[in-house]
Amino acid sequence: MGSEAIRGEIASHSSAIFKLLEVVTFLNGRECKYLEERYDARRELQMLG
Repeated sequence: MGSEAIRGEIASHSSAIFKLLEVVTFLNGRECKYLEERYDARRELQMLG
């Protein structure tokens, strides 16, 4: 395997890792928003009850 082939493999794997990181970051943000909304709903329920 030549150096160009190795560079190509590294580039393709790096690209896949960055795409995965982007998805994980997006999902983590959604989870944080969900947890914040759940916390707010529980707080409102306690105030009403």
